[in-house]
Order: sequence, then structure tokens, then C-alpha cells
Amino acid sequence: MDGIVDYGLDYAFEFGVENPRYTPSTAQNVWRYETLMNGVILHLRQNIMGFMLEEIKEIHVRPSDTTTLATLNRIEFFMMSDKAIPGGSKIVITAPNGFIFTCAFFRTDEGLANTTTCYVKGKNVAEFTLDSQDPKLPQTPFRLLVRVFNPEFTPQSNKWSFNIISPLGASIDIRDNVHGFDITGKVQVHVKSLFPYLGQTNPLRVVFVPSTIMNQADEGNELVITAPSTYLFNRNCTGFYLRLTVETDSIADPAGYPSRFTFPPPGMQCIGFDNSTVVIRMPEKSGLSNRLKSGPGGLLKNNYTVEIDVLNPQNHSTDNSWSFVTRVRNPAGQRIVDANRTLDGFMLQYLAPLNLDESAARPRFSLPLSGGAVVLPVLVAGLAGRPRSM
Repeated sequence: MDGIVDYGLDYAFEFGVENPRYTPSTAQNVWRYETLMNGVILHLRQNIMGFMLEEIKEIHVRPSDTTTLATLNRIEFFMMSDKAIPGGSKIVITAPNGFIFTCAFFRTDEGLANTTTCYVKGKNVAEFTLDSQDPKLPQTPFRLLVRVFNPEFTPQSNKWSFNIISPLGASIDIRDNVHGFDITGKVQVHVKSLFPYLGQTNPLRVVFVPSTIMNQADEGNELVITAPSTYLFNRNCTGFYLRLTVETDSIADPAGYPSRFTFPPPGMQCIGFDNSTVVIRMPEKSGLSNRLKSGPGGLLKNNYTVEIDVLNPQNHSTDNSWSFVTRVRNPAGQRIVDANRTLDGFMLQYLAPLNLDESAARPRFSLPLSGGAVVLPVLVAGLAGRPRSM
């Protein structure tokens, strides 16, 4: 410093610094301030709390298919930054190891110009360049719709990274450690309708074969059936029952269950929400001896049938895609086990009313006895020839 610092006065100074990529941990995010003269510390203050580094305000990773080894899984990346993004900027997305990007069928929504380009820099790294005439104001939401190849298993480090880079190569906004999604098995499902008529209560038979067991040691094993939005599962879950599709499996060893059990296990719950989704929750574990008698709180790989009533919509709908998911949900979080989100539904029909009005029907008579047509004229003729009494 060129001058002398006087006591009792407030001073300020500034300097340039390059921020790290991540906000340090709380224990390390502290600063130290000191003044020196001729190598001697005059003032000292330690453990000054630092600041949080700003990140991209909002990011969502929304897959359309979480099935293992699924090809061309369309992922929607929703983004919104509170920084201005100049035209010609680049958005670099780094996926967890195992995912493979492709620019085939890439598109954006109305938040970005359709001249936005896609380039695969590495198997799990994709770069998107905004049009030079398409700058973005702060708080502008937009979506990138990208196809990827799913890995076989959920990556051990299941985090996504995003970096918005200006045309000069400087980071404008950045965000790391965005939680990804679980890779799931492919559950085989068939939805069978027993009364497919518009506006009527319809007993369903949902037959499914999971590809992954639901561990009985896990708390919160659930089956989730989601119909198109126009269908309605009532809160009371009328007509609900879970059973083995082939009843002989209940007493056969291939079913995989202990010989001293009853299926379905007691304590199973069906939870409706008066909407198009219903949840079937397996009972919690309550000791090995009880599980051997009543059946485990999970599901082994077998053929099962869920019976449940659903209220069909009043009118035909273009949406006829159903979803079936097995998951583990408890206070520690949620994990998808198996999923099939693109199930074909069934066609609904009009229930034709029966015409019971017989008012316009022609009268019907039984045939006369043999000779009856002759007897009547003769009788009339005989009466005509008799004299009338006075």
C-alpha cells in the first residue's frame, strides 16, 4: 500500500479471483484475513465464513424410458438460468459413465431456436450450440430433447453435469451433481379388460412377470399402475386382489416361495387416490418366522395377476398408454426396480341399450284346433235357421 492505514476508519479493496468448479465443504469454505508490516502480523481474523457459488437456477432430467440397454431413450433436459446467455453460447452436458449420446432426432422447444445444433464430443458428453442470433434473457426456460443409449445397470456415480459457456470460452453458469435416474428391468405386462364400455366400471386383469425380484428385506416394496388420465381408480380399491396367475404355482416348488406360506401375504395394502394411479404396497417385514408362514413382503420372479376395478371414461381419448412400475419407496428415498411405461391399452366401446318397448308389436294368436274353422260357420248357420222365441 502507498499510504498509511489509520485506526478507526473503514477501508475496502477488491481483487480478481477465479472461482472453483464446486462450492467447498462447509469446513473448508472459510477465509483468513490479516494485516502485516515488515513481516509482522498486526491484525488477524480466521474462520471467516465464505459464500456459496451460484449454479444454474433450475435443471430437470426427465427420461422417457429407464429400461436397461434401451436404445434411443428420449431425455428431456429442462433448464433455466438466471444469467443472460449470449447468442452462440454452448451448453455442455456430461452424462454418467455408461450412457451414450446421439444427435439423431434432436430437437428443442420454443425456448430455443430450431437452428440450435448438437454435437457429440464423447460417448457421454454432448455439446449444444445456440444460434448466434438467439440470445437468452435471464430466467428464460428452455428444453433440449436428446436421445441416449441406456447402460445395462444404474451407474455407481449417477450424477449429471451442465456447463453454459460463452462464445469467448468463459463459463457463464454451471451446475454439477444433478441426480440422474435408476436403470430398470423390463417387466412384462398385459392389461386385460373384462368390460370395455364407455362410462362403465371395468374389472381389470393386469398380468405381469417382473424381471427383477423385489427384495423382502427392503421396506416399502410397491407396485404402481398408472392408466391414461381419463380413467379413475377409486380410493377404496374396489375389486382388488393379487394372486399367482397359475394357481398350481402356489403349491409348486418353481414358485420359489417357502412351502408354509399363504399368498397374497396378509397386510398388503391397496391405495387409491381417486385419479388414474393406484399403488399396491407389500407388507413390511416382521420377522423371519412370520414371513415363512405368511409369505415375504417382496415378490420373486413369477407370473402374477392384479385384479382391480377402474371407471372407464365417458368419451374416447387419444391417450391409450398405460404404465406399470415396481419400486422401493421409504423415508430414505425412492428406487425404481422394474418398469414398463409404454403399455398398450384396450379399445372402448359404446354400450348399446336394449329395446324393451313392445307397444308396437303385432298381436300373436295360437293356431286354431283342427276343424275349428268349419265348426264355427256351421254353428252360426244353425242359429240363423231357428225361430226366435217370443
